[in-house]
Amino acid sequence: MSDFSKDTSHFELSSAEQDKRLENATTITEILEQLKQAKNQTLSQYLNALLMGREGKISISKIVDTTSLNKSYVYRIFDPNSKEKPSRETLLEISIAMGLTVDETNRVLKLGKCSALRSKDVRDAIIYFGLWHGQSYDGINEALKDNKQPCLGDKHVK
Repeated sequence: MSDFSKDTSHFELSSAEQDKRLENATTITEILEQLKQAKNQTLSQYLNALLMGREGKISISKIVDTTSLNKSYVYRIFDPNSKEKPSRETLLEISIAMGLTVDETNRVLKLGKCSALRSKDVRDAIIYFGLWHGQSYDGINEALKDNKQPCLGDKHVK
């Protein structure tokens, strides 16, 4: 892993973890700095922080193997110097392949300037349910297929 992703101490990995950091802060300045860093976080920084938090369980190679996404494109999305603007569908594929939670997935979507999962949308509701219950990429795709919704990766070709 390159140097840019080694220090993840200032990345917001979850609301609960951020709350814990705020509780442990000793000064208001420290709290404000943590909030500023979380606000200025980029998509690639957040994805890399999540990847580091799941060290050994998931890698970019495993994401590529699980999804329909092109290997070099996925690496560019994770590159902090890249100007890639992945689609909502791409971000959903990556989030699901990484085994992210609903909150983490919605943050990925927000950082990617995409809309969050919408409970009124049938496809989004199925994805939300799958994420909430820890279903795999294939499990969510099966549920989408069973409910006559476009599967993850239908829009991508390796």
